[in-house]
Amino acid sequence: MKAFVEGHADASELLSAGEPFLRSISFCADALDRAGIPLGGLDSECLTRVAPMTKGGLRDTHWRERCALTSEGGIILGSSGTTGVPTIYKWTYSDLRHVGKVTQPLRQALGVHPGDIGAVWAPIDRSVMGQCMLAEFLQEGIDVHILGAVTPDVALEQLHGSGATVLKGLPKALLGLGSLPAAHDLPLRQVHVGGDLLTERIRRGIETTLDCRCYNFYGLSEIYGPLAAECLQQNGMHYLENDTLLEVVDPSTGRPSAPGAIGVAVFTTLWEKCSPALRYFSGDLVEVLQQPCACGSDLPRIVHHGRLRGYDYEGCRPLSALLVDSIISRHSEGLVDFRLTLENDGASLAVFVSSDVDEVSLADELGEYLRGAVGVETVFEEGVSRESKEMTLVDRRTVTNGDVPRWPR
Repeated sequence: MKAFVEGHADASELLSAGEPFLRSISFCADALDRAGIPLGGLDSECLTRVAPMTKGGLRDTHWRERCALTSEGGIILGSSGTTGVPTIYKWTYSDLRHVGKVTQPLRQALGVHPGDIGAVWAPIDRSVMGQCMLAEFLQEGIDVHILGAVTPDVALEQLHGSGATVLKGLPKALLGLGSLPAAHDLPLRQVHVGGDLLTERIRRGIETTLDCRCYNFYGLSEIYGPLAAECLQQNGMHYLENDTLLEVVDPSTGRPSAPGAIGVAVFTTLWEKCSPALRYFSGDLVEVLQQPCACGSDLPRIVHHGRLRGYDYEGCRPLSALLVDSIISRHSEGLVDFRLTLENDGASLAVFVSSDVDEVSLADELGEYLRGAVGVETVFEEGVSRESKEMTLVDRRTVTNGDVPRWPR
């Protein structure tokens, strides 16, 4: 799989080299033409004139309109469908080999080696996430056990039989695995979580119950995974800047966020991916850390704050799952999960806990932040049974006159 430019290069050089490839795909060529970018004129400055790709825009087109003409056969994969109908993409085996190769430094920084035994707890059949997790292990020459989409008790039985030392899966599923009595006997030395938000609360739970280190990986079905991953420092995820261009934008204006400020990640792929991304509006809130990492890596670091919420209306504050999780955790040591639903006339919060929670003080703090009333319902649970991605923030508000919709419009 060919990169636009081999070795280090600035964004404009990478975009200029990749423009002929992008224009060979009708979906991308149309976007460049609508932005008024002349042939041979693509650089980092004029890229910002291109209207962002969105999930809705991708779903409104056939996958063949969005992929390169190639003699290489491919597999049709999809996103998780958490936010609606799964988005479909064509992936070639060259794509998957590229993912395995380019992400190798991220795994090597964690000491993953051919002597490990890998395990993937994710659907492999048509899932981008599962296929990328598998490609990572195969690139390292690691034997890998595919658990598939099974329940925690079945996963535990299979992991005991395989002797896996490195396990990849969703954070809440791994937290649920750790709640099973026999989980602490597993020979795991690392778990790599991806596909959903990892909070420090969930990380502590995983590391305590599974008795191993937990590292955060970040990726997207629209691009690949991992685009970024933690090193041994566990302080931000190192981002592969020469493989995918990252813009951090203010979602209310579409303009670049200030250095170090939280904004929405917008991605452009910088290699000949069969289904490339051209300014894909991820909806994920990220922060680029400004200080170098203690590990010595030159790769920049990002922090993922969760999916965008709360920019839809004038006067609303930005809201992320990471923020809500931290607020709830201040009022209960036994937080298992939550579901916050935003309505035009207020918000309701269902809190799943294993110990008492001060509903009044929690409602007051969250209501003060949201500038509105919040109703809190407590549900007691002894353990974690969640095996899949679930939306913890649900926005049911409708736009009325005077409201300002978030960018992109």
